[in-house]
Amino acid sequence: MSVRVTWLARTLRRSLLQQKARQQQQQQSKQLVQQQQRRWGGDMPRPQSMDAELFGGHPKLDTGWKGPIYFTYAAATLIIGAGLAYGPESDIQTWAEAEARARLRLKEEKGFDQFEFGKHYNRPGVMLDFDSPKPENPFNEEDDDDDDDDEEEEDEEEGDDE
Repeated sequence: MSVRVTWLARTLRRSLLQQKARQQQQQQSKQLVQQQQRRWGGDMPRPQSMDAELFGGHPKLDTGWKGPIYFTYAAATLIIGAGLAYGPESDIQTWAEAEARARLRLKEEKGFDQFEFGKHYNRPGVMLDFDSPKPENPFNEEDDDDDDDDEEEEDEEEGDDE
C-alpha cells in the first residue's frame, strides 16, 4: 500500500506543479500583453523621414497661376454676394403683399369685387389696361417725339437747299 500512496502523492504533486507552471505562464503572458498595450510602440526609434523637409528642400518658385486664381476667387465671391444681396425678394410674404396691393388697386380703381381663389392679380395684363384701339400703343401716348425729329430734319434739308 505504501507504493500506491507514494505513487498517488507523486502524481498529485506532478499535476499540482504543472498547474502552477501553467498559471505562472498565463500571468507572464498577461503582463507582457499589458506592457505592450501600455507602451503603444512608444519606444520605437523616430525615422529620419519624419524630420526631412517637404519636397527635398527645393526652392518654392512663384508659378504665375496663383495671382489670377486668387483674383478670380475674390471677384466671383463679390459677384455672388452682390447678386444674393441685391436680388429680387422671392419669399411668400413679399408676393402676398404685392398681390394684396394689386387687389386693393383693382377694387378702388375699377370697382372689381369678385376675386377668384387661386387667380393672381399682380400681373402686367391685369394691372395695366391693354384695351386700346392701337395695340402698338397701349398707353395712348402721343407721338410727339417722332414729329419733332421729322421737323428738324426738314429744316436742315431746307437750309441745305439755299
